[in-house]
This record gives sequence, structure tokens and C-alpha cells, in this order.
Amino acid sequence: VAELSFGDITGSALITATGVPLDSAEPVDTLGIVATVSEANVRKLSSFMSGIELKTIELGDGVISATTEFDILGFFVIPISVDLVPSAVNGGISFDPKTIILAGEEISVADLRASPEFAGLARQFLQSQTFCVASSLPKALTITDVDVVGSDLVIAINGDGTALAGPELSELGVCKQK
Repeated sequence: VAELSFGDITGSALITATGVPLDSAEPVDTLGIVATVSEANVRKLSSFMSGIELKTIELGDGVISATTEFDILGFFVIPISVDLVPSAVNGGISFDPKTIILAGEEISVADLRASPEFAGLARQFLQSQTFCVASSLPKALTITDVDVVGSDLVIAINGDGTALAGPELSELGVCKQK
């Protein structure tokens, strides 16, 4: 599929099915979809990656790298970058902080969250965020894996045992709350 939409983002998809019966009301053995979303489209998800405005977003080395700046009372501007690891969670894509670089120094996410000086300022930046995909997919399909491959976000979707003419492919899913 050359173009596939998940809400505001688009990508391409490769669909693979085995054991497809002649009667489309009967379930297939396996149904897998691998959706690929470009870095430019992933940038459209910036509001789901952090609670604050991000200046840059780049994909590579298995992570999504984002940068921003903290302005402290108009006197100091502290550059901050974070590497986010995407994962499949409850019908969506979760973006979890992995590595933080604050003013050029690498700090563990746990240490920054525990720091009395920066915990309050960084709270929104360090929260895991989730982009709901299930509400843009048929109910029968489940996101099973999300990875950064090169400069693309690759999403694995499973629909094993689904009837191609069944109602599960015509009704949209629902994202579950954490």
C-alpha cells in the first residue's frame, strides 16, 4: 500500500496474509502489516512525544532524538535533548525517554526526575506520551511492535485469525488508557 493514514500521519505498508480461504467470511491463518512512516511524518507527532514544544526531531540509531530549550526566568537558556524509544502500548505508540543531555552533560532519566533543581522544569519533557493509533485502525488489528529503522518509524500490526469480510475490519478500534 503506497499511502496509508493513521490520523494526521501517512506512511506506506506491506501486507502479508497466509491461509486465505476462498470464503472471505472465514478467518485467515495469519495477517501481518508492516507500516513505514518517514521522519517528516513522525515530526507531526511532536505533541505526543513531549509535554513541551520541540525544536528538532530526528530518527536514527534506533531512537527518536528531540531537542528543545528551557528558558529559566529569562536569564538562562539551557539546551536539552532526549532520545526517545518508541514502543507499542495499549493500541498506541508510546515515546519513552531513554537518554537526556542537559547543557551538554548526559544525565540519566531517573537522576533528572529525582533532582530537586530540575525535576519540576523537566517533568513535562520526561513524561512518556502515547499517540493513539487503534482509533485509526480496524478493531481486528493490533500494534505489536514499533521500532526506528534508519530514518523511518516501522510499525508492526497483527490481525491473525481475522475474516477479511468480517465486521472486525470495518469497525475502528479504541485506545485503552494506561
